[in-house]
Amino acid sequence: MERDIYALMERAISSMQSYIERGYILATGLSGGKDVRPSCAQAFR
Repeated sequence: MERDIYALMERAISSMQSYIERGYILATGLSGGKDVRPSCAQAFR
């Protein structure tokens, strides 16, 4: 199962790199607080 997770992470990173190489801009937003689980969102424009 751990290898499956690593494989999914590698594919996601590769996909993000391909968008950056094509000139897209990566925007990242973080949210979280003391009583809330932190979350992260990424978008290309």
